[in-house]
Amino acid sequence: GEPFADAASLGPFAMLLVHTTIARAERGARQIALAAPPVMRECASGPISESAGPIVIVQCESFFDARRLSPLISRDLLPGFAACCAGAAAFGRLDVPAWGANTMRAEFAVLTGTPESELGYDRFNPYYALARVPIASQVWRLRNAGYRTICLHPFDRRFFRRDLAMPALGFERFLGREALGGSSVPPYCPDPEFAGQILRILEEEGPRTFIFAITMGNHGPWLANGPPIDPAVAGIFDPGQVPDSGELLRYLDGLRRSDAMLRVLMDGLARHGSRSVLAFYGDHLPSLSAAFRHFGFEEWSSDYAIWPGTGTPQMRDLPVHELARLIVDAVLGADPVPALDLDLCRAIRQRPGFRG
Repeated sequence: GEPFADAASLGPFAMLLVHTTIARAERGARQIALAAPPVMRECASGPISESAGPIVIVQCESFFDARRLSPLISRDLLPGFAACCAGAAAFGRLDVPAWGANTMRAEFAVLTGTPESELGYDRFNPYYALARVPIASQVWRLRNAGYRTICLHPFDRRFFRRDLAMPALGFERFLGREALGGSSVPPYCPDPEFAGQILRILEEEGPRTFIFAITMGNHGPWLANGPPIDPAVAGIFDPGQVPDSGELLRYLDGLRRSDAMLRVLMDGLARHGSRSVLAFYGDHLPSLSAAFRHFGFEEWSSDYAIWPGTGTPQMRDLPVHELARLIVDAVLGADPVPALDLDLCRAIRQRPGFRG
């Protein structure tokens, strides 16, 4: 079940074949164990507090607090994120399952609240086949409580087959590039522009709305024909001293735009008062291994913030599957996702006539 070890002992093709076969054998019982309860699928609008406000969760492509990378990077690089953490309910490192790619792993964990330890071999790509039936999630919980549930992604809706997975996870609407604009090749939809789209849709839908936004603005590769680099960023490193310095500087410049997006969202949501909740997090670190090795940086965790807070911000490191669940528990009251019972799964699969 560990790709590097299995590839070394079996070879990459045999590893892929074995992993696929085992995942398929496990999947039917796992889908039953993780299924959204029927009452949630029917989405009967339950009572919801009049004080409930909008919830926006932004999965920001390749975001992390890059000030952790080197003391050469100014503390002023991310003023929006710094202000967000200073006024947050909670912030800290986010333990994500992948490095440099595989966005869908962190995404599925956030939306469902399910740790990867309960996904078996489907953990490597839960959208490939597992999330093709209604799966219990924080989205279904909010939808059942009367929230409108909308996913926004300024890219092809079919990528990772999100067009199939997002409805199964509870989203009523999933808007992609055809509705939001943006490019299918770099440079992608700028993050500050995407923030305006989020706020526009929130105004149209009303306060009892949950928006999950998946950015593309700082997705690699960080090509030389991208937007001009801010002079304040361009002078951080001597290009001859740092491997892949051009890509790293363009990535850091993209972080500045992601930071501007966060500032736009905070200002826009402030108009809704203290009822609003904004969570902002990175799906994984950028694939800049040569530059990271130069600085001796070997961490995998990204960063997150949940804003606003009402007192002293709580600095708290989280596993990624707890992020949205913290918010939804606070809004609706604790109603944890049931734990996976593998013995029950096996018993169900052995019943005559079961088709998984």
